[in-house]
Amino acid sequence: MSLASVPKSPFRPALLALGMLALLFGIAAGLQRLGLDMPIAAPPFAHSLLMVGGFFGTLIGLERAVATRWRWGYLAPTASGFGALALVFVPSPLYGWLLINGASLLLIVLYGRLYCQHRFLPHALMGLGALCWLVGNGFWYLGGFVPSSLGYTGTLCWVLFLLLTIFAERLELNRLTRPTPGSRIGMGMGILALCGGMLLHAVAPREGLVLFGVGLLAIAGWLVRFDTARYTMRARGLTGFTGRTLMGGYFWLGVAGGAALMAPGLAPGFWADALLHAFFLGFVFSMVFAHAPIIFPSVTGWAVPYHSHFYGHVGVLHGSLLLRLVGDFGEVPILRQWGAALNGVAILLFLLNTVSAVLLARLKSVQG
Repeated sequence: MSLASVPKSPFRPALLALGMLALLFGIAAGLQRLGLDMPIAAPPFAHSLLMVGGFFGTLIGLERAVATRWRWGYLAPTASGFGALALVFVPSPLYGWLLINGASLLLIVLYGRLYCQHRFLPHALMGLGALCWLVGNGFWYLGGFVPSSLGYTGTLCWVLFLLLTIFAERLELNRLTRPTPGSRIGMGMGILALCGGMLLHAVAPREGLVLFGVGLLAIAGWLVRFDTARYTMRARGLTGFTGRTLMGGYFWLGVAGGAALMAPGLAPGFWADALLHAFFLGFVFSMVFAHAPIIFPSVTGWAVPYHSHFYGHVGVLHGSLLLRLVGDFGEVPILRQWGAALNGVAILLFLLNTVSAVLLARLKSVQG
């Protein structure tokens, strides 16, 4: 989609801003959970829901609404964005949780309609991911009323939501390449291991987490072997930046899989911190960093010219995450705290670099 073909709409930047607010509050809540003082107040208990439902839910819903051009599709990111604000500013978390649940339901309907129209595998995987988002939301709210193994199963549901969405989008972008029968089998086995591990975790947490880790490793290996990023990473400019950043994300996905094989469980602690943040920060945010210069213009109509300083926020993310995981594996709390703080710096640097690229491009266009 060219920038000229992107309809001008004041609602898209506003919805994107809601997602960015959810991101900032989510970062603040997470750092407060680690005992760090923050200049903005956010409920620490809502860290995961703000990040998964508030930020990623809004971002994914907005991107899908733009891609389909269905007006009702904007209801999903609107609900998740305002749900995040409600989590922060409304005393009871119920209202924010209900809005985010509404967003996940709307996204399921959107993917269902897409699949009925096109019978395209990536749309089915995205729909399954949205269903996992909804189920994970339920486990989050019921966390105090169900056995801990069920509550932590909700965390795996959220991992599946983002992993299936990202994996399906990579399949969608790589549709011109023809997967071999062997690659299809490998992909199917990886997805089955993930889904089976998530379900098994509810009754046998350790065995389920091991199977889930096998699935993470399988998908990471599949992406490294079959995704076009292995070729585009050799290019220059934006194409090379995107490919290298994607491959870095696949590395962290493999680290998350390895941590799942060795972790005693998902109870709060060093191993769970390493596993979850290798996935959510290392893998998922690498995907955000890689695709932002491509998706941001399609959503807003504002160009994001590539610049080599984009490697700055990518490098800070990888370095800070490595520091955090050294603190986790060595059980050194101060290293984990410093790594987490620098994780936040990496995300803020990403926002700064992206906004500055947009403003410089618009300034140049005005000056002619």
